[in-house]
Amino acid sequence: MSSYREFYRDRPVLITGGLGFIGSNLAHHLVTLGARVLIVDSLIPAYGGNLFNVHGIENRVRVNIADIRQQTAWRTPTPTSRSTAAASSRCSRRAAATIPG
Repeated sequence: MSSYREFYRDRPVLITGGLGFIGSNLAHHLVTLGARVLIVDSLIPAYGGNLFNVHGIENRVRVNIADIRQQTAWRTPTPTSRSTAAASSRCSRRAAATIPG
């Protein structure tokens, strides 16, 4: 199997909570690997999301400000079914283990 660096090149990736500390750092790293990143974040103040966290890559990611708990949040096109999903926060270990890679 190829290295993870090659794996993410030109691959669509969805990051929930991508404007928080963990998600934004993940987004920065994936962008450097060549991934096409879509960030979904509700920007609820208590959760720490901030647009400043994607400073420097804002032109290389798509950001959808939405609460994933609401069905209307998914009316925006998401990456294709071959994409990799990365939940950056509030994700149980069991749920994280079921995310296809």
